[in-house]
Amino acid sequence: MLAGLRRHWVLTVVLVGGIVLRAAAQVAYRPALLYFDSYWYLENLEALSPTENNPIGYQLLLLKALVPFGGLASVALVQHVLVIGMAVAAYVLLLRWGTRPWIAGMASAPLLLDGYQVQIEQLIMSDVLFQALIFCVVFALLWSTEPGPWRSLLAGVFLGCAVIVRLPGIVLVVPAVLFVVFAVRAGREIWRHRLLSACSLLLGFAVVLGSYASYHHAWTGEFALGGSKGGNVLMFGRAAMVADCGSLPLTSDERLVCPEMTHEERVRFGIDTFIHHYPRAGTVPPEVDVEEVKGSFIRKVFLNQPGEVLGAVATDFLKGFAPTRVQAAGDVPLERWKFQETYPMYAGQTYVLGILDEFDDGGYAVDERLASALRLYQSTVGYTSGTALGAALLIAVLAGAGPRGSRRLSTGRAALLPATMAVSVLGASAAVEFSWRYQLPGLVLIPLAGALGVTALMCGRADGAAGSRSAAPESDRRAGLAVPE
Repeated sequence: MLAGLRRHWVLTVVLVGGIVLRAAAQVAYRPALLYFDSYWYLENLEALSPTENNPIGYQLLLLKALVPFGGLASVALVQHVLVIGMAVAAYVLLLRWGTRPWIAGMASAPLLLDGYQVQIEQLIMSDVLFQALIFCVVFALLWSTEPGPWRSLLAGVFLGCAVIVRLPGIVLVVPAVLFVVFAVRAGREIWRHRLLSACSLLLGFAVVLGSYASYHHAWTGEFALGGSKGGNVLMFGRAAMVADCGSLPLTSDERLVCPEMTHEERVRFGIDTFIHHYPRAGTVPPEVDVEEVKGSFIRKVFLNQPGEVLGAVATDFLKGFAPTRVQAAGDVPLERWKFQETYPMYAGQTYVLGILDEFDDGGYAVDERLASALRLYQSTVGYTSGTALGAALLIAVLAGAGPRGSRRLSTGRAALLPATMAVSVLGASAAVEFSWRYQLPGLVLIPLAGALGVTALMCGRADGAAGSRSAAPESDRRAGLAVPE
């Protein structure tokens, strides 16, 4: 046992720290924390209507099973346990690929010790379940050097479930399929194996999304994954922030939704406000279909001002790699993702108490000393530097694209899976708006990618020094990892 602790001491330290942080959060805020989205998740729990902008995977896969029996506290507890399980599973996966234990332990640290991660786990929000599902995709595909049809099928099911929890997950099918196609080793039936695995992944993905779309059709008569016009709501903010109302060929109705503001005024107004609260009530005649007009307005902005749109998206994407957690003008307030010293009442005390009464015992409590300690930790040392994540991402890309020894080729390609998934999901989120909340999938994917990248680079160095077969540790052979013939 002592030998095991010495070998895995980094994981032990960060795991104990992560458990302490989560226990403190669970005691500090009872039964759980609520945000704007939380109210909708709970109010729709009985009807399970798929007609709003967000899909209902969170309710279907988690809330429906927990809230009626354990209340809101059970949801927060399960979310904490999910993240601890992800961190341990990531560690095991890295060891299986030959990563040194101290490097694997460090890769688990951001997920376990990041205060913003712990705060979102205490919220009734879909983010943690989304993180868990995309991690399951990576775990299924990387458990061996060749995913194979059955693991690919399972990964496709997990990926489909991630999409019905949060729609930006739909972009992840591209890097997942590309990995399945190019990850397998060469052989006489290489293309047959690749296509079978890729088709298996797509089949699992399609079955989940097709089932959900059919459920949506039963409610609305339309096959869809979100509200029928949800995309217009989400992308309107991005279009409104850059639209040149004077030069665009807009109709009279479209001009009603184009903000006549200077750039500085739009920044102060904020993209999140454009998404949810523009145009203001009473400024558009009732006979105008606002959502339809928004759709045509978005298309004209994107077609006529692609440079401004892409530039704004790129700027928001890069914000996530800042060294510290800062808030730029117009961003979703960072304060929303910080531990508060009082219980946050985003919708007013009477309404929040009504929600707590309906779905829990009606009360709430905050341990002010623990809350203050958590907030201090989160604001000082308890967050992951975006610059460190950026460095890990760069290492993964270099390892995947660099010179290839046989074993390094396998590990380098493995690093590219979580790396490209991270870029895809963070890019999809940035296309809508920047929020530090939307950066949390990076805590799951990027450290894993970076650790695999470091492992691949170390393999390449060892292959060159001692010969590829002798450089592969015996533990890797037992794990079934590819070694040169």
